[in-house]
Amino acid sequence: MAANSIARATFTVARRHLGWTVEHAGEDLDSFKTREEAMASATRRANASQNAGAPAQIQFADEPSFSRGY
Repeated sequence: MAANSIARATFTVARRHLGWTVEHAGEDLDSFKTREEAMASATRRANASQNAGAPAQIQFADEPSFSRGY
C-alpha cells in the first residue's frame, strides 16, 4: 500500500446464481433479486462505515474499473 493510501472497507456488489449479493471481507452479507437492491444495501453499509469513522468504498464485480469511495 502506498504511503498516501487510506485503508478502506470494501463492499462488493456481485452476481450470484439466483441474484445479487453484497460481499465484505470475503463473506456474502446480503442477497437480493436485483442489482439495484444490492447497490442500495452496499451504499447503506458504506455510509454506516464512514459515519463510524472508517472510510469505505463500493466496487462492482461486473465493472472492475468502477469504485465509489465514501
